[in-house]
Amino acid sequence: MHFTASDGTVFSKRSEFRKYEMEISYTLRNRNSEIITKPYGSIAGLPFKIIGCSESQIDIQDYTDQVTIDECVDSNVVVAACSGSVFIRNCRNCNFTIAAKQLRVRDCSDCTIHLYVKTEPVIETSIGLKFAPFNGEPSKVLKEANLLDENGQLLENKWDKVFDFSNSTGDSNNFEIIKESDELDGNPFLSSSHRLGEQDDDQNKAEKTEKKKIVEKDLVDKLSESRSPAFSLFVFLWSNYISEPLYNSILALKRFFGFNV
Repeated sequence: MHFTASDGTVFSKRSEFRKYEMEISYTLRNRNSEIITKPYGSIAGLPFKIIGCSESQIDIQDYTDQVTIDECVDSNVVVAACSGSVFIRNCRNCNFTIAAKQLRVRDCSDCTIHLYVKTEPVIETSIGLKFAPFNGEPSKVLKEANLLDENGQLLENKWDKVFDFSNSTGDSNNFEIIKESDELDGNPFLSSSHRLGEQDDDQNKAEKTEKKKIVEKDLVDKLSESRSPAFSLFVFLWSNYISEPLYNSILALKRFFGFNV
C-alpha cells in the first residue's frame, strides 16, 4: 500500500508519510522575511506549529485545535481561531492576534498580544509583554472553534486577567495591560482592520464547490471498495448536505491518511 502526500511525494510506510505531511502542511519552520497565509479549509481543526521564523507575517485563517509558536523573532502572527491552547515560547519582539480557549506564554520578551481568550492567560519567565483586546471580528472560524455564543457574538474575553507564574503576588512588572483607547506602537499588519476568516470571493467559492464534488465522489468510491452498497449510498446522501466544518475535516483527514485530494 502506498501513501501520497499533498505535494505528490509517495511513501510505502504510513508513519513516514504522516511525519512528512505534518511537516509540509501543518508546520512553518525557519521562514525568514516571508508573507505566509494558511487559508480557510487548509487546516480544518488539526494542530499547527510555527517554529524559528523571523521578520515574517504569518496569517493562520483557518481554525485549529492547538497551535505552538516557538523561537520566532520580529514577526507578526495571526491565529484566527483555536478551540484549544496556543503556546508561545522563546519568542522576541513579535506581535500576535490570537483567538483561543487558552493561552500560555513562556520565556518571551517584548511581545504584544491582541487577545481573545476564554480562560485566564498564563505567562512564565517572560518580560516586556503587552496585552491588548482582540482586534479581529466575529467570523465563521470562530464559530467552528466554539468561541462564539448562540447569537454569533464573542463570549466573555479574559484577555486582561493575566496570571504570572513568575510573580504570583498580583503586582507583576513583566506585563502591561493596554486598553483600547491607549496608543500602541505602530504595527501596520495588526493595526489595520484585519478581518479574520473572511468569506471567499465568487471565484474561490466556485472552485471550492467543484473540488467538494470531486472529494465526495472519490470518498464514496473508496468506501464502496470495503463497504456495502447501502452504506455507500448513505455516505453519498449525507455528503450532499455536509456542513462546511465537516467537509473541511474530511479534506484534511484525506490528506493526512494519504488519499489524493
